Amino acid sequence: MPIKDYDKPAEIALIEACRMGGGLQNSTELPTEGTAENTIRAGLIRELWLGTEDCKPPAQGLHIWGAWIYEYLSLMGEAVPVSLLLYNCTLAEDINLQDCTLPGLYLTDTQLPALRAQRLRCSGSLHLRAGFEASGPVDLNGANITEQLVFTGGKFLAEGVALTCYAITVGVDVLLLNGFEAQGEVNLAGAKIAGQLNCTGGKFWAEPEALNCSGMNVGANVLLLSGFEARGAVDLGRAEIAGDLKMPGAKLAKRLIASGMRVRDGFFWRGVQGHGITVELIDAQVGTLNDPPGSWDPVKKLHLF
Repeated sequence: MPIKDYDKPAEIALIEACRMGGGLQNSTELPTEGTAENTIRAGLIRELWLGTEDCKPPAQGLHIWGAWIYEYLSLMGEAVPVSLLLYNCTLAEDINLQDCTLPGLYLTDTQLPALRAQRLRCSGSLHLRAGFEASGPVDLNGANITEQLVFTGGKFLAEGVALTCYAITVGVDVLLLNGFEAQGEVNLAGAKIAGQLNCTGGKFWAEPEALNCSGMNVGANVLLLSGFEARGAVDLGRAEIAGDLKMPGAKLAKRLIASGMRVRDGFFWRGVQGHGITVELIDAQVGTLNDPPGSWDPVKKLHLF
């Protein structure tokens, strides 16, 4: 559809804002339904994000607040020139960014059914945070993100696997901090993270496995600190951690699987909450073990051989 045929009030306002080098600030509240004043078709966002002959996207990125976005938004395989920032937006259908290349993606206080972004290449940061909510799966398998990957405050509500980042590469930190919540499994197996993995305060509700970090490689600390809670197993089997593994205040309901794990610096196991936990440390190696008296009281079964 030519850009001139997008004629809804919010679409016209977005086109004019882009031509003026700005963004569309429709509302500071999340829309619960589409109206004539807040509806934008996904096709227009695609055209403006890629740029047209008569309307280039603003250099600072395509910014949209308070929109109801309908129709399927697909940039599969495209090289997108600017970042996309959606604030307080509701998407009626999925986003598909498979094999897409882009400078950054920021979805804050935004709700959508699902995000498919396998093998995404992002030269900046990717934020799904602070009120972000996905009712279906978020798939970042094989993605390469140069800067931070932030899920802090996001809610991932799909059953089964809610958030999958298998074999992902991240140039700085991965943050699943306070307010993060996943109903289904979070899969970081085989991830390569140059900075830290920080899950302090995150809630991982899936069973039998809540957080799968098997075989991951982390260049700094792994922090599962106060407020971290997992109903299912936490799998760190064969993980390689260049800094510390810190778990003071973590709440575990089932198992910690850490067989074959390598921690260069300290493993801090103290103040862990739970009842009848199973801990597997077969062939695990740590630089130092910080476990003051009473630390192992919540553990029913400890496997060392």
